Amino acid sequence: MFNFENAERLELKGAFIQQTDLVFMNIPAKGYDKDTDVRYALSSDEFILELRDKTQRGKHQIRRLCQTLSKSIDVTRSEVQLLMDFIVVKLQKQEPALTWREFGYDIANFTVPQAGGLMKSNYLKSIDPAPSPVIEESKVEPKVNEAEKSPQALLREK
Repeated sequence: MFNFENAERLELKGAFIQQTDLVFMNIPAKGYDKDTDVRYALSSDEFILELRDKTQRGKHQIRRLCQTLSKSIDVTRSEVQLLMDFIVVKLQKQEPALTWREFGYDIANFTVPQAGGLMKSNYLKSIDPAPSPVIEESKVEPKVNEAEKSPQALLREK
């Protein structure tokens, strides 16, 4: 049975296109099922796309692209479009004046941002921050100067 975690990984290639305010990667993907054969995640500085390769029967392979982005993007306006015969990765540049020659550099794994960090994904969820430890208030009563104690309090202590 096919499993993304155990499948052999191969390099995913596509056509890189740069425009003034956007960068694209078009990936031919004829015959894939957008619900089960592709998974992606996109954060402000990293990107991963995995596509099940069905070209060889009996082999469990995925085509994979996992990169750290060389420049910042606007995650809210960026998207991954799962079209009929293509997958289009459309990234909105944070600074339109900058020229991109590529998405970035290959990395081994995608880093899931903490909750509050922006991410778009069809399979990953943001990590909730660890709860801060609750510090119990001290049960020790504050020290009171003997001269400030009432006569009743002094009698109770004896």
